[in-house]
Amino acid sequence: MPTSPIPRTIKRYENRKLYDLQAKRYVCLRDVAEIIRSGIDVVVIDNATGEDLTPQTLTKVIADGAGRSPWLRTQYLHDVVRWGGDHLEHWIDRLRRSVQRNGTSRALRDEVTHLRERMTSLEALVNELEKEEIHEHNNDGRGRANKRPRDRNSARE
Repeated sequence: MPTSPIPRTIKRYENRKLYDLQAKRYVCLRDVAEIIRSGIDVVVIDNATGEDLTPQTLTKVIADGAGRSPWLRTQYLHDVVRWGGDHLEHWIDRLRRSVQRNGTSRALRDEVTHLRERMTSLEALVNELEKEEIHEHNNDGRGRANKRPRDRNSARE
C-alpha cells in the first residue's frame, strides 16, 4: 500500500496523551495503528521539547498489538531483547529485500505471460500467412503446371 507524501503530525503531551492535529482529537495507540494501516505515515512530536518520538511511539504501537497478535509472541519479544536492535534490523532488512524481490519476480512473471500471449498471437498470424501462401501457390499458373493430369490408361495399370 502506498504511503501518503505528507505524514500526519501527532503531538504527545506531558500527560502522555497523543493528539492528532489533523483530526483535532486525542488518539490512542490503536488509532495510530489504524492511521498507519490506512496508508498514512505519522510523525509523533513531543509538545514540550519538539523531539521526534516517532520510533518510540511506533514501538509502543507494535507492542500494544503484540498482545492481540499471534505473530508477535512473548518468546519472540524476549529474543528481540536478547539479540538487540541490530539483529532485529538484520531480519527486517531481509524481509524487506524479500518483499522487493517478490515484487520484481511478480513483475517479471507478468511480463513473461504477456510475451507468451504475444508469441501465441504471432504464431497464429504466421500460420495464417503460410496457409494463404500455399493457397495462392496452388491457384496460380505454376501450381497447375506442377500438377500432371491423370491419364485414364495409367490409372488402370
